[in-house]
Amino acid sequence: MSGRTGSAVDDPFLKLQWMIRYEAGLTRDLILRGQGDLEWERAGYSVYSQFDEDGLIQYLLSKVSIDEETFVEIGIEDYRQSNTRYLLEKSNWTGMIYDCVPGAESLLDTLDLRTLRTIEFQCAMISVENVNQVVDPGSKLGLLSLDIDSQDYFVLQAMEARPSILILEYNTAFGADADVSVPEQAGFDRFNHHYSGLCFGASLKALTRLADEKGYSLVGCSSGPNAFYVRKDLLGGLAMKTPREAIRPARFRESRGPNGEFTYLSTVPEKLAAMRDAQIFDFESGTVMSVGQKFGV
Repeated sequence: MSGRTGSAVDDPFLKLQWMIRYEAGLTRDLILRGQGDLEWERAGYSVYSQFDEDGLIQYLLSKVSIDEETFVEIGIEDYRQSNTRYLLEKSNWTGMIYDCVPGAESLLDTLDLRTLRTIEFQCAMISVENVNQVVDPGSKLGLLSLDIDSQDYFVLQAMEARPSILILEYNTAFGADADVSVPEQAGFDRFNHHYSGLCFGASLKALTRLADEKGYSLVGCSSGPNAFYVRKDLLGGLAMKTPREAIRPARFRESRGPNGEFTYLSTVPEKLAAMRDAQIFDFESGTVMSVGQKFGV
């Protein structure tokens, strides 16, 4: 989920602030490890992730046999908040990050992450056409995180790589039961598609169905809009979940009005009503229709 603005690299207290967050995360991790086998929702915490994804990743690493300690994260803005930065710093994984804006390069250099760790950044817009040039189909990835606020479903569909763990952003406003995505469209932009910015990506059900076809099982969702999938041959004792079992209430509010102003819509009915005239693709019927038609709003 994007929406952050500005740059943090000129903040004189940046390293101190993040050192404190990092140490607090390590402390939280040690406390949780001492509590034995946790329920999914209690395992999460945030160090650099937007929500509780950092803790959930650490939880999965304690349960899943990883192919390689390598990650790819697509959609990171300037890398201040991301799903893989704590993995890079705490576990010393090797990483590759991508975004279509160049802010991450400055942050990597400011924090010496490219000298103290092995991570590379490429400024690129990931699409159906180039995803397999960007993410090597033959690479043995431990984790891949996809968050591009647009054609996530179709990029995942085209992607041939098979990481151990997949993290996929889903559109919480579409709920757990609808099998939908925004229509396939080159150069998709969520605010050009609809001024509210709410009609983007795909539903949890659509992504879970596609992930299942690719050999992955849904194991849970974060308190934000991220779903976690594990390759079926690596599941071990992890329980598979349905979208209804995994979905969690969204508490973030990023909706916009016709003039670009924040409208702070909170509930799913409010969000669906706001984007009722936006177009989506319904996989059940195989047709493009409006949000209003699909959800009766």
